[in-house]
Amino acid sequence: FEGEQTFGELEDFHIDVYDDKCYTGAKMVKQFKKLINDGVAVEDILMLSPTVSRGASSCYSINNEIHKFLIKDETISIELGTKEKRYKISVGDIVLNTKNSYKTITVDDKLCPIYNGETGKVLDIREEEMEVEFNNKGVVLIPKDHFKHIQLGYCLTVHKAQGLSIPYVIMGLDYSSYS
Repeated sequence: FEGEQTFGELEDFHIDVYDDKCYTGAKMVKQFKKLINDGVAVEDILMLSPTVSRGASSCYSINNEIHKFLIKDETISIELGTKEKRYKISVGDIVLNTKNSYKTITVDDKLCPIYNGETGKVLDIREEEMEVEFNNKGVVLIPKDHFKHIQLGYCLTVHKAQGLSIPYVIMGLDYSSYS
């Protein structure tokens, strides 16, 4: 079988089968854009990739494409990452925390630890801190020395997404991560 087909009583399981792995990332981004244009909130969409940073269908590549689609150039932003893998985080971005921090506080000065794998939405970025509204925690102040542990969170690996409950999931599966 090759092509697109929808399954399920609610017609909510859609597959797109093709034989060229170079299309995976682009097809995932296209589906994301379609959902956004159909009025689905960005917080209700999660994209899954088998790889963190290798290839056009990696979390790194897809997150950067989604960031460019959603965020306007004039939005307050910071550039993070390594010399080889740079990315921007802007006000409005969905982000992923990649390291536990037991000393973070809320905007009303209450201790509020954040843990590896938690996602949230950036509300503000200042020179010394970032305000992120984490799911089920409220607004947490991320100190500058923790910025390096904040990444774009539109696309996650299946491993990082374990335990999340999201209404719309777009998953790209190909054999590129096994070659």
